Amino acid sequence: MKFELVGELAAVSSLELVVVFLDGELSRTLPEPVREVGEAFRQRVEADQAKEPLLVVAADGGGPAYLIHAKKLAEDENPGEGLRKLAVAVVERIRKYGYRRLAVLLDGSEGGRAAPLLVEGLMLAGYAYSEYANKEEDLRGKLEVFLVGAEGLSSEELSRTVTISEAVNRARDLNNAPANQVYPESFVAYAEELVAGTGLKVTVLTERELEEGGYVGLIAVGQGSRRPPRLIHLSYGEGGELALVGKGVTFDTGGISLKPGRGMWNMRSDMSGAGAVLHAAYLAARLGDAPPFHAVICLAENMPDGAATRPGDIVRYKNGVTVEIQNTDAEGRLVLADGIIYAQEQGAKVVLDSSTLTGAAHRALGERYSAVITRHDELWERLAGIAEETGELVWRLPMPKEYEEHLRSTVADTSNISSVGLAGATIGALFLNKFVGEGTRFIHNDIAPCAFLSKPRGVFTVEGCTGHGVRNYLRLIQSFAG
Repeated sequence: MKFELVGELAAVSSLELVVVFLDGELSRTLPEPVREVGEAFRQRVEADQAKEPLLVVAADGGGPAYLIHAKKLAEDENPGEGLRKLAVAVVERIRKYGYRRLAVLLDGSEGGRAAPLLVEGLMLAGYAYSEYANKEEDLRGKLEVFLVGAEGLSSEELSRTVTISEAVNRARDLNNAPANQVYPESFVAYAEELVAGTGLKVTVLTERELEEGGYVGLIAVGQGSRRPPRLIHLSYGEGGELALVGKGVTFDTGGISLKPGRGMWNMRSDMSGAGAVLHAAYLAARLGDAPPFHAVICLAENMPDGAATRPGDIVRYKNGVTVEIQNTDAEGRLVLADGIIYAQEQGAKVVLDSSTLTGAAHRALGERYSAVITRHDELWERLAGIAEETGELVWRLPMPKEYEEHLRSTVADTSNISSVGLAGATIGALFLNKFVGEGTRFIHNDIAPCAFLSKPRGVFTVEGCTGHGVRNYLRLIQSFAG
């Protein structure tokens, strides 16, 4: 999509659609019949007599059609959500009628504030994964959008919004890609190309280096695959208090604890945490307003084979904790434990992990919220506040110490699964917490509920991977500046 700021609607020719966002008086530049219909419709909206605040006025005499949004920004409980819904409505009509050249008329003083949210909404809603099928739904590269009346919005701010939205869509492309295209080694190649020139320093640990370094979780999960595991360390600046750790299981069969065949194809999305961390780190470095930070990406393919880890195998992590792997399908926590240890070895004192860790979180929260589990109220409040602004919503779950007994093993310090099959999301966080050292603050974000949608929701107008977490983590990184 191409976006351009213009001062007046009359400066743009050959338009097919004009989106009129009403936050003040109707623009005098609109045709008289459109103004009359718009004013009448606004009165109906204000009187609560319309089903939705959207009205399409058909083209007259070969001119553009008009899509009128008649609800003021200040009247919306969550302005960002309202504007994203408007973007979805615009995209639905673009797909239906084939519009390619449109203007968004932002009347009133709120235009500059509304424009970035609309741009973000249009770019996210206009996405469809089209690498292997010629999907007409994918609007990327097909639209010219002129923003009229975006008072106070600079071209730099517009460019920033476009860059962020493009990165979210790139994360979606990465996570939607099949496992024969994206595996640990190819993920590394993609990451190196993505971050080149951003100032991020890239360190990659190979299978041999992981073995020599004692990173037993990645080895245990990856040893059944012909695609060897990798660990990527992205560092920005010197030092860095914050580290993001991403789960990158590029395909998850469950290993010897084999998953059912139905729906297994979707396990390509089990690297969504890694995709979110990678693209957030890329954005933070590219936009150039971030403090020093670390991003650690744990990559493995979980496959069954004669060399695969068996249920009951025991591994000893670098911090001395021994783990009985009772279920090889609880593999994400095994690779993340290595990432958490590695991040602390680099000096990180605040660690967030992003992972599609549990079906329990999905069952508890549906597809609207990702789960956050932490014992640090300040970290929860910081992330929750960010999420309200981005629309990547989060919900806090408890982390009671007494539940640790459900991880008991008779032959090791801990098992990797619960002995009772309850509170699965919390159990996952409690397991990871065993690898957090004294003085380190830890926050766990289980994005399984939101990483992949089985049907469209909100700005995600097609099923598939959402890129959930990219915008949250970017802002979290930036929040540690100063």
